Amino acid sequence: MSQSQAVGATGISGISERSEIKVLSKTIAFSQFNANTKLRGQRLNTYLKKIKNNYFQIRCSLFPTPFAKN
Repeated sequence: MSQSQAVGATGISGISERSEIKVLSKTIAFSQFNANTKLRGQRLNTYLKKIKNNYFQIRCSLFPTPFAKN
């Protein structure tokens, strides 16, 4: 095998390794983005539930009805 063939073979494998690394890094970044988005969604839902509960407590205390849970 000549020297140019050896360089060509490693050059091709180097390109494929780089493209695999790019794909892996994009996959990791995307999974981290999804995890962060899910966490933000959970925090937002928790926050909205607290607001809703506070709203109902205030409304029930200001305008008591026979069905209000005090």
